[in-house]
Formats: sequence, C-alpha cells, structure tokens
Amino acid sequence: MNAIVKVILSIVVVILLIASGYYAYITLVKDANEAPDEPQLIVPVLNDDTVDLEPLLQWDCTDPDNDTLTYDVFFGDQSPPSKVSSNQSSTSYSPDTLAFTTTYYWKIIAWDDDNASSASELWEFTTRGNLPPESPSSPNPSDGATGMSITKNLQWTGGDPDPNDEITYDVYFGISSSPALVSSQQADTLYNPGVLNYSTTYYWKIIAQDAQEVSTEGSLWEFTTKEEPDENPEETTRTVFVEEGTAGWCTNCPAVATTLHDLFEAGELDFYYVSLVQDKNEKAKQRLEDDYNIVGFPTVFIDGGYEVKVGGEDLDEIEEKISAAANRDAPMLDLSIEAVWDDVTETFDTMVTIENKESTTYDGTLKVYLTEKRSSWFDYQGVPFSFAFLDYVIDTEISLAAGQNSIETYDGYDIGGRDPANIKLIAVIFNSEPVEQDSSPNDNPYLFDAYYADATTATDLVEEGNLPPEIGISNPKQLRWHFRGKPIFFSPLYRNTVLIGKTNITVYAQDDSAITKVTLSIDGEEVDEITTPPYEFTFRKIKYLKRVVRRHTFTVTAYDNEGKSTSASIECLCFFI
Repeated sequence: MNAIVKVILSIVVVILLIASGYYAYITLVKDANEAPDEPQLIVPVLNDDTVDLEPLLQWDCTDPDNDTLTYDVFFGDQSPPSKVSSNQSSTSYSPDTLAFTTTYYWKIIAWDDDNASSASELWEFTTRGNLPPESPSSPNPSDGATGMSITKNLQWTGGDPDPNDEITYDVYFGISSSPALVSSQQADTLYNPGVLNYSTTYYWKIIAQDAQEVSTEGSLWEFTTKEEPDENPEETTRTVFVEEGTAGWCTNCPAVATTLHDLFEAGELDFYYVSLVQDKNEKAKQRLEDDYNIVGFPTVFIDGGYEVKVGGEDLDEIEEKISAAANRDAPMLDLSIEAVWDDVTETFDTMVTIENKESTTYDGTLKVYLTEKRSSWFDYQGVPFSFAFLDYVIDTEISLAAGQNSIETYDGYDIGGRDPANIKLIAVIFNSEPVEQDSSPNDNPYLFDAYYADATTATDLVEEGNLPPEIGISNPKQLRWHFRGKPIFFSPLYRNTVLIGKTNITVYAQDDSAITKVTLSIDGEEVDEITTPPYEFTFRKIKYLKRVVRRHTFTVTAYDNEGKSTSASIECLCFFI
C-alpha cells in the first residue's frame, strides 16, 4: 500500500512541476514588453524653409502593446537640441516665438509604461523671413476732411504681421504736399501737432518701421481746419466742467473745496463743478481711479483733464486753469437739458438736446451727473460737500453728423427720498479722442487718457424751493484715532474711526433761514437734542455708552424752520467712553 501511495504522490508532483513550468512559460511570454514604435513626423515638413514664427510641432507614435505613451521633446537652434519638455502626454509642442530665417532641430523620445523607449530621427526646419509692417491706415482726421479743430490730434492704425515685432512710426506733417519729418521712431499711433492755423490745409503721412528696419510708407493724407470764429467774446468762451477728487478723510481737501465754491458763487467764471467723494460713492471712486488714475487728494480735473491741478488752494492758479479751458478751441455744440419733477411718484424725467454745428461728424459721450447741492457727506472739517456726485442719470455714446440734432431722454428716475430742491443735474459731452495727460505733480508720471469736455450745461431739478439745512460732524475726525477727543494719527488701512476715552461730538450746522434744533442718535435711538449753538454733545451727560469696547453709529440731524431736515453719520469703534 505504501508503494502505491508513493507512486501516486510522485505522479502528482510531476504533474504539478510540469503545470507550474508551463504557467511560468506562459507568464513570461505574456509579460514580454516591446518598446514603442519610432515617432513619426507630421509637421512641420522635414526641411521646410517657410515655417511660421509660432509653429505647432506635431508627431505620431504607436505602441505594439497599446501602452500609454509619454514623450520627451528636444528642440533648439543647435544640433543636438536640448530637452525642452519631459513626460508630456500630448503629441504636439508649441515653442516660444522663433527668430526669422533660422534653422531649428528637434526630435522626440517616446516612453511606455515599462520604461522602454524609442527615439525619432533628428528633424529640422527653417523659419521664414521678416515681413514688412502693415501700411498705416484709418487716418483721423480722415483724408480730405474739412472744418477740423485747430487742436486736432493725428491718429492712425498700424501693425505688423510678424508676432511681437516692435513697430515705430515716423510722422511727416506740414502745409506742403511734401511734409517734413516732425516725429521720429515714436511708438504711439497718435501725434499732437499743437495749435494749428485756421482755414489751412495740412498734409501728413506715416512711415512704419519694424525692428529689422524694414519700413512701409503710408499714403499722403490731407485735411483743412475750420474758419476763424468772430471776435465776439460770447462766441470765443464756453462753459467749463470741473471735477474735484476729494474724500472725507482728506485734510487738504476742504481748502480747495472752499476755493472752488467761492469761484462758483462769485459767478465771474462760467463753469459747473462736482465733488467726486472717493470714500462715499463707488462710481466716483471708479471715475477717479480708473478714468483719471488719480495719485493724490485733492486733485481738480478741468474739462475732462484738459487742465489738472493737484493739491493746494491757490485761487489764482485754479482761476487761470479754468479760464484757459474756457478759451480753448473746441467743437461747436449746442447743449441743453430739461427736467420735470413728479410730486406723486417722486421721480423725474429728463431730456437732453444736442446740436452738432460742425461741418463734420462728432463722436463723443454724453454724461448727465446727478448731484446733491448740500450733501449729507461731510469733509475733514465737518462741512458738507457741495454738488456731491451721486449717479449718472445718462451715460451714453453719441454720434452726430454735421448739422444733426439729437435728443436723449430718461424717464422716471428715482432720487431715493432726497429733497428735489437739493438736486442739480449737470450735462456734459466728452470728446471721443483721447489725449494723454498726467495726474501727478512730480517726475513720476501717472498717465491717463483725457477725453476733453466740449460742452457743459446744467439745471436745477425744481426751480424754486428752500434748501435743507447743512450739517456735518467736525469732531471726531473721519478715519482718525482719537485720545480723549483729540485726533492723534491716521487710521491704518483706512479702516476705522477710533475713540479712546472721553470724547464729545461737535456738529457743524447752518441754514439759509434758521435751525430750530440739532439731535443726536446713537445706533438709531435719539438720546439728546440742542436748540441753540454751539452744537456739542457730551457722552458723560448722555450716560448711554456703558460697554468698555463697542462699535457705535452716531447720527446728528439738523431741523430748520421750514420743516426740512438733514442727517449726517459717523461710525466709531469706542474704548472706555
């Protein structure tokens, strides 16, 4: 019996050994890996000598085992080329912009999952030569134009078919049909020829040149300026538009605001102005930062940037700049505005009429500024801003052919519960041709595109009506830290008005008639009132503030004898008061 068992066991062992050997053989055969096939070129075609400067290199590759492949890319203008990409799965590669008329070499190494690889042949191609710049075109003034302004800028379009090729322009300009070179190798497609002569034909052309000193000469263009206007002062002066960049925390802004308002009230200069309060109105902030690239406060922008005055309250200088804008040459436009107030809906309709008296088409932008004559926002001294900008009632592009009229309307504008007697609408037309100006007073320029204001007019929302009282908070100061009521330093990061220790609220209040009382509310609850000046509230008297640290909103309200009122608020972080 034992012998039979031994025989059976021997047979089983033999069978197992044979089976395992066969399995091992099958496994070895099955797992044997083959390297990827050699990568094949698709584009650029081998030895092509007209390849663009921004080519897409493409190839194809397969694998006998259907493995996933990755690729190393070798590329450069030397042979052998350097590796520029590793383990990428894509079968294409985009090099940076190449040089003109240069031979480049490249190859691909394909890798499979088992780290087997195969390399392509070394391929090469040559880039094309440099192309000349595009011919300067789209002249402005257009060729043959008449009636042009004597302060007209020359503009054109240009370019180059080669990517990243730097283009410069030579400008030829003058009264001869063979104009002289007046600007060489400028990068801008705009040239300011200065003040021109009336009733004069000017000739100009542009020559474009690329970095390889290949040039293209544009056509000879011409235009004629308009006739000289009569000497009648009523026809040579115009209404100016002024925008003051200001803020409630700005220490120097009140003096400039006073200067502007005094000039306006005197009536000797024909202008309207708005206060763009940067920290109170988002659209004012956008206007100052995005359109004017403002660098400091206060800054006065006259006629859309024709003149700029940064800081200072110099009356004579501001007056001179407004006068210069009033007497500048500008397109002849008639502009009028009407507004109709509805007491029932407490909304208004407005209509703006424009007439182009030029002999050519006028393109520009119409803006109607909604302003509050006496604002509830106040400056660093606590004095309310005058003509504070609230919103654009109309902000639209216009295009008027020679002699054409246009009417722009807006119906049903809601002033949000404000007093209609306190609203002034200022309509302004800005030219569509930008002029580079600087908003900085020093050698570090803050450049912006100025679109000059060519026509300005204004209207009150209602013709008659008592204005509401003026009110502001002169202490505490906005965005200052205070210790026992005294401002000690500016709040970091424009964050908080901070009060530490005993502090009084001092109020500026004034009215055309008489103020009957001024009240103080804390966090919406009225806590005190004063009927005679000076208007100063003491926290110790109120005994309202009980917590050691708390944020409070203080609101003061002035009432006049006509039943009108105005409120002003300040939010403070309070410690131990």
